[in-house]
Amino acid sequence: MDVSNNTFFIENKEAHVSFETAKLLQKGGFDWFTYYSYEEYDGKVRIRLTNGEDTGRPTYAAPTQQMACRWLRENRYATIAVIPYEISPGRMEYVYKIWIKEDEKTFRFFAQGRAKEYKDQTQEEVTEAAILYCLKEYLEL
Repeated sequence: MDVSNNTFFIENKEAHVSFETAKLLQKGGFDWFTYYSYEEYDGKVRIRLTNGEDTGRPTYAAPTQQMACRWLRENRYATIAVIPYEISPGRMEYVYKIWIKEDEKTFRFFAQGRAKEYKDQTQEEVTEAAILYCLKEYLEL
């Protein structure tokens, strides 16, 4: 299974971040325990259960999207919201918005956007796009 650029779902049905996002999270200081991790092996990427075993290969924590959003909020003061809206009767679309916490009472609007593909995007695709945008543009990773 090629998971290098796609959000993936495991048995728990939660959306996990992509491999690219996992690498940026680690570069940004993400150090929370996750049940799954990405591992680079023979030029490929695979997902595996995190068991504490050191394989000697490069590994990256694979948090759920919600865990990544929480980490950004609690550690980097960036709040992400994915908001659905009706663009025509019966047709929904999602947009993300990002706010940065300036102090205890003040938030600054930072950005809004969509996933690259504007047609038939899922909430998970837009959440992934928001996390990636936040890591690249706000944290400049």
